[in-house]
Amino acid sequence: MFVAVKKIILLKYPKKVINSLNTNFKLNKCFFHLILVSTVSFLFGLVLIEFFIDIYGPKSGTPIIGADEVTYYERAMFLYEAISREGFYSTFQNFYTYSQSLHFGNYYFLASVFIFLGADLKYVIITKIFIYLFITVPLFYQLLKLFWREKYAYYSALSLIFYLPLVIFNYTVMRDDLIFLLTVAALYCVEKSFRRPKLYKVIITLVVIWLLAAFRIHMALAVIVYFFVKLYINQGFSKNTKYALSTMFLIVLFFKYQEIINFLLENSIFNNLMMLPLSLLRAVLSPLPWQISDDVNSLLKIWYQISFPAIIIIIIILSVRIKNLCKETLLFAIFVICYILPYAGHDGLGFRQSVVIMPFLFLCVFIPVIFKNSINKL
Repeated sequence: MFVAVKKIILLKYPKKVINSLNTNFKLNKCFFHLILVSTVSFLFGLVLIEFFIDIYGPKSGTPIIGADEVTYYERAMFLYEAISREGFYSTFQNFYTYSQSLHFGNYYFLASVFIFLGADLKYVIITKIFIYLFITVPLFYQLLKLFWREKYAYYSALSLIFYLPLVIFNYTVMRDDLIFLLTVAALYCVEKSFRRPKLYKVIITLVVIWLLAAFRIHMALAVIVYFFVKLYINQGFSKNTKYALSTMFLIVLFFKYQEIINFLLENSIFNNLMMLPLSLLRAVLSPLPWQISDDVNSLLKIWYQISFPAIIIIIIILSVRIKNLCKETLLFAIFVICYILPYAGHDGLGFRQSVVIMPFLFLCVFIPVIFKNSINKL
């Protein structure tokens, strides 16, 4: 009886279709588990906000962590009041008045939360936790799934939920967790545009990169370099397609030429290239456990004390298995280097600058190079 039923199924549904259904089920299973863990983490975050975390500082309405947060909060409140009086469009025409920076994105994000949910920091924190767990993490999973097997993508995305240096920004008004989101979104859009080129995909990619530039222009430029490197090593595109896509990106760069010129003038390219290896090493190893200030969050201190020896081991193994570097990992390596380069001639990456790039360096370069064969068997 069973054999007869099996034959009927195979006749009606070819083996390829059945295998495809099985694969999709596995993908959905991984995705479901990811959302389940995110949901538990979100509920845990709500409990932390309600009972354990004081999101206000010594005076009413001021965040607790550092002068940068106070600046973000006060300027966002100023923008919120202006939008309430004049509307979004009017303030955007003179955005520099409110942001005092070309990086206006976070101020508009905070002001938007104040407008739609209320001028209370609690709503900002809840919104950021929700975005991180239910948009950033699944999107990172989808990005890695384009390059590696779904189980590796799943475990990598799962690690983001427990990546304390980035998670901690969900509980602040800082912009770094949003920068990471937009970076993942930009890379994902670039990849989707290459795999099935459509005009609307290219337009969406340009919009996301523009939004990323409004949060951190260094990262947007690194994504653009990633795009061009990908463009000219991709053998599946005709010359006309490459020309058309390049032209569209050059048009976007034209409208941002002033910011890019200023950016290049402020950074000595030669000096940065000379300092790049040292800056890369410092970014990977910092902060050193014995140099962590007593003012640093105790959980964060434990994180770096535990991760430091693991990183040393990873670097040693990487030096032996560097031959496993392939096209995919090379692309991400170039992307990381382009992001670090502008900082190399100064004091290197700070804590906030390194937090958003380390997941790409470890999960898209180091681990795939070290465990190339194991990942392919997942």
